[in-house]
Amino acid sequence: NGAVVWKITPGGAADEGDLKKGLRIVRVRINGQWQNINTALQWRKIEESATPATRLLIQLRDGNETSVYRVIVIPAPTPAATIPAVARPLAS
Repeated sequence: NGAVVWKITPGGAADEGDLKKGLRIVRVRINGQWQNINTALQWRKIEESATPATRLLIQLRDGNETSVYRVIVIPAPTPAATIPAVARPLAS
């Protein structure tokens, strides 16, 4: 069970929290309460519902079932105006 870390965006919350690919997120501490993470969808909902600057303590496990604890900070959303557009030539 858990949500496997498979992609880490440079400068993102997982990168800043020193998460590594292949670790499984198995629990998260929210508002002083531990919540088990059973699926990637469950983790995604927690990430999306957390307000910017929220600090989440997460318990991860590696392939040997060794637990590692990390704190991640939910980033503020990036305004669309600051995201560079990617363009391609129009077909002629």
